[in-house]
Amino acid sequence: MTNSDSRKQTATVERVAYTIEEFCEAYRVHRATVWRMIKAGELRSFTIGRRVLIPVEAAEALKAA
Repeated sequence: MTNSDSRKQTATVERVAYTIEEFCEAYRVHRATVWRMIKAGELRSFTIGRRVLIPVEAAEALKAA
């Protein structure tokens, strides 16, 4: 077995959602603004456990609007 055969290939993982903090950093908005948008129904989100996540599709739709 050669070195190239024994190397593990790393899989690239496609992002499917942002945390609130990641969204704020990526889109340069304040946390309070994001929460207002979520509560007003302007930005779609979902919850897993206690974490609130924003789907990438929702973020891109907001950017396109």
